[in-house]
Amino acid sequence: MTRAGGAGRLPLVLLPGTLCDSELWEHQTRKLAAIAAPSVGDLTRDESIAAMAERVLTAAPPRFALGGLSMGAIVAFEIMRRSPERVTALALLNSNPAAPDGSQIAAWREEIEMVEGGAFDGLIEDRWIPSLVEASGNRGVLLKGTIRRMARRVGPSGYVRQLRAQIGRPDSWPSLAAIACPTLVLGGRLAVI
Repeated sequence: MTRAGGAGRLPLVLLPGTLCDSELWEHQTRKLAAIAAPSVGDLTRDESIAAMAERVLTAAPPRFALGGLSMGAIVAFEIMRRSPERVTALALLNSNPAAPDGSQIAAWREEIEMVEGGAFDGLIEDRWIPSLVEASGNRGVLLKGTIRRMARRVGPSGYVRQLRAQIGRPDSWPSLAAIACPTLVLGGRLAVI
């Protein structure tokens, strides 16, 4: 977990989405540094949502605010099932609490085969970038560069682990009613990093 320290500030744990790392949260960690002590969880080393959540909980302070984007929010659902008393506030961004359906699982298995067959770079260029960025001009170039850098750091093996975790993720709908801390749920039609 990468940290920006600070005594007396609100501990804040941020969880990136698939193929993302701490660069996703760079703006937030910088802008919130006066009031928060942000850290970013590593969701690249485990093959299950449960293991990802346990890794984050082990590295996190005793009590913290929690925010997650996409797969990061799916990990946040698991953290809320395991240790809700540790989370003081929650933000769930562009995520889906449902278990994956058959078409999602089939698409992820196809991507695993592509990555294991050496097509990781093509997958990023041909599928990920077009699906994530609907921007043009200089901003589009900058956003595409950010996605490429994060994807390279996560790497093919990290991506395969994330896909396997997504394939086996639980249905979080039944546990949502138990969330008692202040919670922000935010979604958008276009996902722009």
